[in-house]
Amino acid sequence: MTKIVLSIFIIAATYYSTPTFALDKNLADALALGASRGLSLEVKSREVISSSASSIVFELQLYNKLTGDIKLYERVPVLRTKGRLPTTFVLSGLQTGRDAIFLVPEIEDMRVVTYEYPFGESTDPQAMLSQAGQKILLMNAQIVAAYLWLTQQADVDPAGLYSLNISFGSFVAPYALRILAEMGISPSRTVFAFGGSDLAPFFHPLLKRDLKIDVDPEKVMNLTEKLSVAVSPTQHLKHLKGPFLIIRGLKDNTIPELSSMSLYNNLPEPKMLIELNTEHINTDKPDVILETMTSVVNWLSQ
Repeated sequence: MTKIVLSIFIIAATYYSTPTFALDKNLADALALGASRGLSLEVKSREVISSSASSIVFELQLYNKLTGDIKLYERVPVLRTKGRLPTTFVLSGLQTGRDAIFLVPEIEDMRVVTYEYPFGESTDPQAMLSQAGQKILLMNAQIVAAYLWLTQQADVDPAGLYSLNISFGSFVAPYALRILAEMGISPSRTVFAFGGSDLAPFFHPLLKRDLKIDVDPEKVMNLTEKLSVAVSPTQHLKHLKGPFLIIRGLKDNTIPELSSMSLYNNLPEPKMLIELNTEHINTDKPDVILETMTSVVNWLSQ
């Protein structure tokens, strides 16, 4: 999955260097703003994929002709003491929404929703080239639409809507959160864990490690410069509304300290920084996941 996602972003970055990018960016803004002005999502399906004595996990398929299919995973507690549940919306790292829903610990009376990035499973370069640009731009509109859909649900507590953005999700979230903020909708609390303010330092070690390609960081910067306009954390962070929790790993070799601290410094107050003596978070590092999620749960519970 990581290789597929990285390939899509490299192709998309090259695609954005063409003169047609400005038109695509304008279209993306129109789609996202259109979503924020009353987009109605149809629930195509809601199927149980897992259940236990304490919670039920659903796979949801939402649809609107503007955004296309949006896939979410939702975990709700079986026993609840509140009519309207606090809800945490999760943008994960480079894994599926289905995987991510099981990495977030259960919290009493808390609904957890994860988003499935619309990259698909295609590895054909031509197919990715024809779809990547629009999918990456549409992703922001889908995230905005998903947030709005949650605020419209009768059993969601609007005062308890939390945003949890992990690794890659920390790069993606600021653009969508800014659109929501400009429409008067902001999460009650927002977490950025193991993220940064720019894409190039994030992609270089992954390219080297996962694709076995040794790429000059400056060349990666050039490739991602155009793409970052669609995501561009730095230009959006100062427009977001807190409070914020920023978590970084002191031994993180994926997100450089300069990038993670830039994310922290560009966010307005109130904000809190937690530095864990860990490497970058990943699905094969359960101890890092546990320590991170413990910090998140403690902060959300304050």
